[in-house]
Amino acid sequence: MLALAPAMRTPRGFNRLRTWRRILLILAILALGKASWIDVKAMMAQQLLQQAWQQTRQDQQAHKPWPWFDSQPVAALVWPDGQQHILLQGTSGQVLAFAPGLQVLDAATNSLPVSAWQQADSLLIGAHNDTHFAELENISIGAQFGLIFASGDRQRYRVVHKRVVDSRDQRLLPAHSSGGMSGQLLLITCYPFQALSASGSLRYVVTAYPL
Repeated sequence: MLALAPAMRTPRGFNRLRTWRRILLILAILALGKASWIDVKAMMAQQLLQQAWQQTRQDQQAHKPWPWFDSQPVAALVWPDGQQHILLQGTSGQVLAFAPGLQVLDAATNSLPVSAWQQADSLLIGAHNDTHFAELENISIGAQFGLIFASGDRQRYRVVHKRVVDSRDQRLLPAHSSGGMSGQLLLITCYPFQALSASGSLRYVVTAYPL
């Protein structure tokens, strides 16, 4: 009678490799789930912003996208290609996490109500360069875009200047618009584009004047 062959033992190294493969698979699934949840939250936030913006345009009242948020839609930015971004009031970190932020400033850079935009010295819009202001990298001198305010007023602008500013020792806002024109619009984002970190002091400033 033939003797049974002894059971083959699985090498210890093979078991360890299989364990690590399982761990990596679990980590990949968790990472994918987290990324998907972030995308879902971003989509939900944009839907709520759209709803709040439409309500604001209909009744001319301030509407927060969700009750605990500290800002509300006040205008919309329309790029030359027709793409539109809702603008929130203010430029805090919380605001810029969801949409571009708009500030209306007098000559002394004091904040004014958005309703006073026609009498303002400067309008400032800030946004992140890897989301809402990624287009700024390729915007050209002479390009035209528009703003739509909650009141229904519309204003078109033309790009006249682009510059990189070190916010540690240079003014983001010029002393006054050239030629005595008021209502200059500044689009500001971090620089350089595609940087690994957005914590630097450089800012990309695009200046536009009303048409």
